[in-house]
Amino acid sequence: MQNNIHERIRVYCHICEVYDSRLWENVQRLTNNNRPQFTDAEVLTVYVWGLRERLLTVKSIHRFTNQYLLDCFPKLPSYAAFSRRLNELSPALEGLMETLVITEENLHADVINLLDSIPIIVSRTKRREPPHSAEGFCSVGYCSTKKLHYYGVKLSVLGVSRAGTLPFPRMIGICPANEADITMGKEMLADLYNTLVAGDRGFHSLPWQEELASRGVILLTPPKRQRNSPPLSQEELAEFHRLARIRQPIEAFSSFLQSRYRIEDASFVRSVKGLLSFIWGRLVAALFRLKGCFDS
Repeated sequence: MQNNIHERIRVYCHICEVYDSRLWENVQRLTNNNRPQFTDAEVLTVYVWGLRERLLTVKSIHRFTNQYLLDCFPKLPSYAAFSRRLNELSPALEGLMETLVITEENLHADVINLLDSIPIIVSRTKRREPPHSAEGFCSVGYCSTKKLHYYGVKLSVLGVSRAGTLPFPRMIGICPANEADITMGKEMLADLYNTLVAGDRGFHSLPWQEELASRGVILLTPPKRQRNSPPLSQEELAEFHRLARIRQPIEAFSSFLQSRYRIEDASFVRSVKGLLSFIWGRLVAALFRLKGCFDS
């Protein structure tokens, strides 16, 4: 329990420091209620701490805080007010996430970059008329890995491989589900030079790989096999398994996000702001854990 208190204070202090230095500009209020008794930093801390406790809905996080942490957060508002405040703070969660990703000056020249996409599923559907949740932001797409038609968005992660542990993200982006992986990949690799990147089949494009090679960026992807094409040769099969071993850490990172924070399951989200809070909040909690801010 004592360790939990120290962790909670550490997370709260970090959020307060970042909020006061940069996040407040994105969420400042132009109303008389610009200094609420329950501060924005407290809203963010409660949400991130609830995710740390594996509470995966806003309602369960609010209930847990009301039952067990009211001595730390005595001004906790009602569930409806807390949920509304949290959705309004989605830009702050994104900004907080950006302060936690690895920075360019902390990268070594010989790092291996790992590129992957994760489906964020608001609804499983094959219908021509999509649902209306988070309308204008989500779309109907297809995840070939899961062989699944879904309505939602796609999360793309460019991570840096680390020996003996999960990779650490250096860049994260969101796009509609119907957008090709390679579109976000081109945006993420636009400013990279002289490095190695490993991606899956969704990022395979010979013209793009040649363009990247002119900047010293080597992009390794499995080839896209066409229907009725001959089986892989022994050399191609060996190369396929070598690339799979290189990419295994980013696959493990995706599994970590899903198993611990259920990041792919956004079926209870209804608004764009709610979906953004859902995604950025889980990524903040995951990055706090990878940085060692959570002891357990």
